[in-house]
Amino acid sequence: MLPGCSASFLPFMQPNDDHYSGDWIVMTIDAQELRRAVEDVLREQAGLDRVRAAVEEGTWLFDKLKSLSVELGWNALAGPEDMGGLDVGAVDLLPVHEEFGRRLVSFPLLPHTLCVRGLALARAADERLEALVGGGVRGAVAFPDAATELRFDGGHLNGMVSYVLDSCGADLLLVPAVRDGEACLLLVTLSGAVRETIGFADVTRRCERIRFDDVIVGETDVVATGEVANKIIERILAEARLALAADSVGGAQAIFDITLEYLCTRRQFGRLIGSFQALKHRCADLAVNLRMAEALLKFAAGRIQADGADAAVWAFMAKGRCASVYHSIAAEAIQMHGGMGFTWESDCHLFIKRAKLNEQLLGSPMEGALALAGELLAERG
Repeated sequence: MLPGCSASFLPFMQPNDDHYSGDWIVMTIDAQELRRAVEDVLREQAGLDRVRAAVEEGTWLFDKLKSLSVELGWNALAGPEDMGGLDVGAVDLLPVHEEFGRRLVSFPLLPHTLCVRGLALARAADERLEALVGGGVRGAVAFPDAATELRFDGGHLNGMVSYVLDSCGADLLLVPAVRDGEACLLLVTLSGAVRETIGFADVTRRCERIRFDDVIVGETDVVATGEVANKIIERILAEARLALAADSVGGAQAIFDITLEYLCTRRQFGRLIGSFQALKHRCADLAVNLRMAEALLKFAAGRIQADGADAAVWAFMAKGRCASVYHSIAAEAIQMHGGMGFTWESDCHLFIKRAKLNEQLLGSPMEGALALAGELLAERG
């Protein structure tokens, strides 16, 4: 059993059928078709060999996929239908995030989609949203934990956003700020900001630090204020955590498959090492942990789909648990590959670095578990 999980999780261990009742995710036929379409494109255009080549060349795979992504309508996935978007919900986007995670693709799908989603939730139907949906401009999102120092006073924005994930190439930033002691959500043009690329151990992702020094922000750039802004921020955060959980599940499955293939081809003492009982047991444990992580992801997605009051907490828990399982599987993969697993030539290090970053983004696994514990204790009075 996965460490830290009680036996109450066992009923969630269901077969790989995406059509569940109650609090389980209900994946539409369109979502399955979307997964297959994205999978086909990524298999051809963004295989691990191309990801590795981009990393070693210091380039960004997005530069090669940008025009194709607009042509395929990826920028319009979360956009409202009346503005030319596809209006794909957060749950139906999970298979897409899984496929991106499976191939370690460095592509700003998540920040752009969240930016569009935030504007759609605020009903900010203007030419900027239309441009984001149409692919003319790209958007990104500053998460609350990175934007704690931002102040919006007298029409000027000041402060630092400590990190913005995959924002390189973004034109607009959806950012939470404070005005007169009240929360607000702003859509800011990045042309007046100071942008600095910062490095991660995870070399498959890009990140920026963005500083605003008396950047003029008009009233038309104020997307939402007060409680409305807080609700939109909470929803964006929940969807982001759910997407990271899906990314983790996809990556964990990929490195697990790579490891199984290696165990079935590598020979030692005249035998395939996959035949050693000790390795069989370790793989079985990893497979169980992965299935349980998938189950938790689907349950959290079901709560989001049902718009449950506890959806944000379950998304937080799912992000932490799925990323932890991803990290443990990637760490075992390095060990099972032997000395080769520790080398740059092996892909193992790419997966474990991404897993480790997923663990820390938007709250640690422990913080997610504590949030869920607090919610359950509150329910019991």
